[in-house]
Amino acid sequence: MMEDDDEQPIQVRRGKDRFVLVSGVNRLEASKALGEETIRAYVVGARLH
Repeated sequence: MMEDDDEQPIQVRRGKDRFVLVSGVNRLEASKALGEETIRAYVVGARLH
């Protein structure tokens, strides 16, 4: 993957008892495939329609 400085954090929002992925599924899956145990993330609010 990219260098740590260039890596874009994934985006998650708070669910009832967990975090829900909003953006970054490919980065998350690549990190898992590389055996990474942590990933940087932004916690964002849910959009109101």
